[in-house]
Amino acid sequence: MATGPKDHVEWVNVVAYDKLAKIVGDHLQKGSLIYVNGALQTIKYQDQKTKEDKFFTQVVANQVKFLSET
Repeated sequence: MATGPKDHVEWVNVVAYDKLAKIVGDHLQKGSLIYVNGALQTIKYQDQKTKEDKFFTQVVANQVKFLSET
């Protein structure tokens, strides 16, 4: 059985700044279909309890388009 977009979901952290952040914050709702163009950014930090280095990757958005579902 083939999997499609509705069968599998992966969450990606996206950050936006300045005017773009305001627009997204005012209009984005849970479940909204969007297109994001931006740069990948990997952040390194140290876990305070274990003192281990941790990493996470996010997209720094420079363009967001709101798409309608068909």
